[in-house]
Amino acid sequence: MFKSIFAGAVAATALAGTALAADLPRRTAAAAPAPAYKAFNWTGAYAGINGGYEFGKATKSAGSTVGNIDGYSFGATAGYNQQIDNFVVGVEGDLAKTNIDGSTGSNSAKITSLGTVRARAGVAVDRALVYGTAGYAGGNMKVTSGASGTEWGNGY
Repeated sequence: MFKSIFAGAVAATALAGTALAADLPRRTAAAAPAPAYKAFNWTGAYAGINGGYEFGKATKSAGSTVGNIDGYSFGATAGYNQQIDNFVVGVEGDLAKTNIDGSTGSNSAKITSLGTVRARAGVAVDRALVYGTAGYAGGNMKVTSGASGTEWGNGY
């Protein structure tokens, strides 16, 4: 009799364990953690092309007015930035071929090329950079006002 009870208890335990195992949820891998946010870094070299349309008023150094000038420009830009925490410093230069000209009567002006080299300092806010810049600017100019002359003009 004791063998019958023991055999019945073993059978009941085995069947009960199987029935409970079928109701367990399926094991799945834990969800991957969200990727860590990485702020944009402005450090590095860059290069590009530039183009535009310029306009203004030209005067000769003696004060004679040439008049309104306008035209296109197309060129290249290159620079390097270094970011330290949120502060960014850098240097940039560009050179452009232009066709800016104008005339009034016997006075005329033509700018054939422009170039700049400048320093930059600013504050980075992720992908936005608020900065100031200052440096050298120059251009190849031909001005005619009675006599004509070609010169490289310098500025800042």
